[in-house]
Amino acid sequence: MAAMNTLLPRPRPRRSVLVFLCVAAVTLAWLPQPASAQGVYHFSNMCGNNLWTSCCGNGLDCPDGLYANNWNTFTWCVCPPMPGPGDTAHINTAPATCNGGEIATLFVTTPFTVTAPLYVYQHATFDAPVEIRSYLLGGGTFVYNQPVTTAYQPGHSFSFGSGIHEAHAAVTVPPTAPLEITGDLRIHSALTWEGDTTLTIDGAYSQNPPGGILRNLAGATILATGDGSMAGIIGLGYLFNDGTFRKQGGSGTTTIASQFQSTGLVDVQTGALRLTGPDTLLAGTVAISAAGSLSIAGTFATLGNVVVSGPGLLGAEGYGLDVAPGATALVNHLLLRTGRAGTGTLTVTGSLTSEGASFNSGTTNLAASAIGLFQGAAYTSLSANAIFNNYGSITWTGNHLVLTETSVFINQAGALLDCQTDSDLSGIFTSGQFINHGTLRKSAGAPENPTIISVPFLNTGTVEVDAGRLGFSSLTQAESGSIVLSGTVIDQYGAGGFPLPLAAGRLTGTGEVTIGLSNTGGRVEPGAPLGTLATPFYTQGPSAALHVDLAGTVPGSGHDQLVVTSAAVLDGALTVTLLGGFAPAPGAVFTILTCGSCSGQFSSVALPPGFELEYLADGVRVVAGSACPADFNDSGTVTTSDISAFLSAWFADISGGTTTADFNNSGSTTTADISAFLSAWFAAISGGGCP
Repeated sequence: MAAMNTLLPRPRPRRSVLVFLCVAAVTLAWLPQPASAQGVYHFSNMCGNNLWTSCCGNGLDCPDGLYANNWNTFTWCVCPPMPGPGDTAHINTAPATCNGGEIATLFVTTPFTVTAPLYVYQHATFDAPVEIRSYLLGGGTFVYNQPVTTAYQPGHSFSFGSGIHEAHAAVTVPPTAPLEITGDLRIHSALTWEGDTTLTIDGAYSQNPPGGILRNLAGATILATGDGSMAGIIGLGYLFNDGTFRKQGGSGTTTIASQFQSTGLVDVQTGALRLTGPDTLLAGTVAISAAGSLSIAGTFATLGNVVVSGPGLLGAEGYGLDVAPGATALVNHLLLRTGRAGTGTLTVTGSLTSEGASFNSGTTNLAASAIGLFQGAAYTSLSANAIFNNYGSITWTGNHLVLTETSVFINQAGALLDCQTDSDLSGIFTSGQFINHGTLRKSAGAPENPTIISVPFLNTGTVEVDAGRLGFSSLTQAESGSIVLSGTVIDQYGAGGFPLPLAAGRLTGTGEVTIGLSNTGGRVEPGAPLGTLATPFYTQGPSAALHVDLAGTVPGSGHDQLVVTSAAVLDGALTVTLLGGFAPAPGAVFTILTCGSCSGQFSSVALPPGFELEYLADGVRVVAGSACPADFNDSGTVTTSDISAFLSAWFADISGGTTTADFNNSGSTTTADISAFLSAWFAAISGGGCP
């Protein structure tokens, strides 16, 4: 503007002409220009201060005053007009600073700084670096082809305001310059969010076109290098991530309260990333390092088709986590403190921790190599039509596991659910179902406090009661199923007061079954391998069996024993087996069942050779005979005297109803015993007698 300050006064015209020119100049300068004027302005920096809005001149009064601005225009007497809302402006000869203005179309090829609001109503293209210290707004389209940096200016807010902002070059938000996004900012390259900066995305200020949107496009990166926060002021905005959102700085927490929806990559390398906004969506890929964590704490969060990998933890709390219909979510490590809904499939491949989680629908899988932990004071629950498949190993230390409505918990073959609590597996109002193909183990618990399974329980695998007490209100056991006691208790008092039903499979081990045991089609096998099993009442049906092992003469430690403190009703099969080459002395007595009162007899009996079965009023015992069954009179050799002794006993049985000559251990003495004895006698004679 030095040139303007050295302008010489021009020769004065006649007074009447001067007055006319002054009046005309003032009138033209102050008349409003129509938006359709479509003027074209070129920035010339004529005033020398690089300002968008500037007026300079020779300081003389009208009619001698000559005034100009930085747009290569000048007038007499008053400042010339600036570019307006209907105009086009070009800035290509010198750096410029917008200290307030409005324009229809703008083209910038030199460094540009915004210190006061700039309104662009149609289009702006920046082919030079831009520094934002105020607002860029107006509803137009802004295209940034060179780097953009925000900078702090006292007393000013700065933002990508109303309009569409296409950032094809890097955008940097330094720690000292918190940024507002009230327009639609689209990152094509990279946005670096430095330090602990506050980044505001607010859609309340721009509705047409919609604003408060940060879009990280495919191939682009948002890099959070600190522990900043992202939120709205009046209304929450959106962060759409189709590229890479990476937190790689700061050991604290970066909080995003905006609506965060990602179909790209979320990469948490350090510190914690916490998503607290509504309608969070995670699809695509998530990577969480050992030094990082990601938590979802907003309302109505959703997992789409997503793979969450890495050793770090994904935590879900707040108001629910859905898995979208038809979606498959694979999560390595998950901490769940909220409800899991949605009809999609959630598979946890590393670890699952439930602290009061509720699985309300869909299918949840714990992979074969994964571990689970149900802990805390709140219930872990399944409801509606939820399905939980455990292929791995779950430790249950917390409060009740609740299955309601049509939900199903399936402990798959090879899987383990380890109950280390006295809490119950129960339903509320309605009951879901527990299916055990693997192992349900109770490994901890107080001796006096039972865990009651009150939901329908189908067992095709193994139930191990290694500690405390366990009870069943509705047990169905398949032929492959087993219940194993280890000096522990099946407590049916708290399970409705009904005897334990054993329709199939095995009940084995040492311990107690309270109330009673109804063996209608299973196998009771006291000991593991030797021991005592006790119950107040015992009923054995025609299709059921009792299996007893003998390895010594002392009940419990030497041979199995079923102790029935009240009444026993017998039928079905009895099998007695010698273990480890045990050869008892002839006449040794083994009381295999004691009872307050016994009725009935076993319909089929399998005893070691030479053993005899005796029914007593208070029990059942077996007596060891000769080691050589054909030596019926126990003389030590097989002779014709044994035939005489056998026939004498046979006729005595027939007339007296005894079973001394029940040689084939069928439970009664018949002609088949004669055939069995003679067969053994001739075999002994032809073989040189018994050893």
